[in-house]
Amino acid sequence: MIAAFGYVVTHQTELNIRVVNLSVATGVYESYNYDPLTLAAKRAVDAGIVVVASAGNAGRNAQGHTQYAGITAKYR
Repeated sequence: MIAAFGYVVTHQTELNIRVVNLSVATGVYESYNYDPLTLAAKRAVDAGIVVVASAGNAGRNAQGHTQYAGITAKYR
């Protein structure tokens, strides 16, 4: 994904890229100030590209029960 952001920024004018939409789910292990994926997204935003990221719910908990509003990534 990080390489894809680089491609998008490099080719934004040539391909008329104005918006990037991504949907990822991962744990949050560090601040967004240091997270490589977040920094790649910021480079795209700084280049004038709108980055849209979906936040999905975590589905089921360890006991198999439906877990509502369990967002898998958040800002710290």
